[in-house]
Parts: sequence; C-alpha cells; structure tokens
Amino acid sequence: MPGNRAARDAIIPFIEAAQRAGCRHVVYVSVFGADRARFIPHHHVESALRNSSMSCTLLRCSFFMQNLHRAISTHGDDIVDHDELFIPAGRGKTTFIDARDAAEVAARVMTDPRAGHADRVYHLTGPRPIAMSEVADELSRVLGRRIRYANPSLIRFARRLRRREVGWDTVGFMCAVYTLTKLGLNQQVTDDVQQMLGRAPRTLSTFLEESAWRWTDRAWT
Repeated sequence: MPGNRAARDAIIPFIEAAQRAGCRHVVYVSVFGADRARFIPHHHVESALRNSSMSCTLLRCSFFMQNLHRAISTHGDDIVDHDELFIPAGRGKTTFIDARDAAEVAARVMTDPRAGHADRVYHLTGPRPIAMSEVADELSRVLGRRIRYANPSLIRFARRLRRREVGWDTVGFMCAVYTLTKLGLNQQVTDDVQQMLGRAPRTLSTFLEESAWRWTDRAWT
C-alpha cells in the first residue's frame, strides 16, 4: 500500500535504477483503476514503467483479504477491540482476492517470461463480489461472536486512523478505495486467476477459517 511520497521518493527511483542496471522486465502489483485514478500512487508507478525502456506486466488486484489483518490498515484492531468492521464502503461490494493467489500469478509470470506476459495487464479478483456486511457476518461465524459492520463516514474513519498514527498518504488511499467500492466500481469479476493458475481463486470463507487465529492472537501482517 505505497503512499504518494513512497512512490515518488522510493519506487519510481527504483524503476529508474533498475533500467540503468540493465533490467529488462518488471512485474508490478497494482490496483484496479490505476490507469484512470491519477490521485493514487499506483497510477504514477504504472506511468513510470510505461515510460521506461523495460517491458512490464501489471497485476491489478482487487481488495486483498489479508488487509483485514494488516497492521497498516488497523482493521484487525477494530475487529478485536470493538467487535466491528470499521470500513466506509456503504452497501458497495468488492471482489476480495487472497494475496496468495496474486503471489502465485506473479510467480508464474516471473518464471515463464516467454509465455507472452510482456506488456500485459491482468485483473486479478476473487470469485464473486461481497458486501462488507457479509464480511462481518463471516467474521462472526468464524470468530464465534457478533462482528458488526459499522459503515462510518469518511471523516470518522480518517479520524480513527489518524489517532492510531496512520499516515495521511495511507488514510487518503484507503478512503479513495472505499469510496470507489461504495460507488460500485470495485465489483468487477474476471477469470484471470483461473486462466493463469488453472483453478478457481480462493474464497473469503476459506481464508477467514484459515486465518481466524490471527484475530485471536493479534498476529497482524
């Protein structure tokens, strides 16, 4: 989840250094809509790659399931401390993808560079769009207690994250992603994972069952 500052000060200079060092191909994990949303860091990284002399493969991923227990998102703290999913996405749905599926696709691309992946864009999603209220219901099932979907305003959401000292870049990016979700712009389903791996992507239910211990032990990633 790079911020605009990280994109400007670290990732884009890294791309330039890779080009000078003779790198010929880059695989970049991006997000849906990065080609259009100029206000997110992934847009600038994708532009830098396209303007370089290197070929690239863009893996535009939907919302990672692992974000529910990442330290940077603090969603795990809300689930454990408040029994709530504190995400400002309204009734919007998103196609959660397990980061392990995205990693497997990336490995395929990097280990088989002659398979026509150069300058390709893949959109990686889970099997179906899911509303945050359903995510809360699934969390309730696997954790054995009621987890409520809070659906805060953007202002309440930003204030809580800032109290936890989450950086403004990260807060802004998360607000943008959840606003797009609320507007129904993050519910596209593709078969790119199926085509690349020869199997269906993992489901959210399976992921939550396998990861329940993380909320019990506060084992954030």
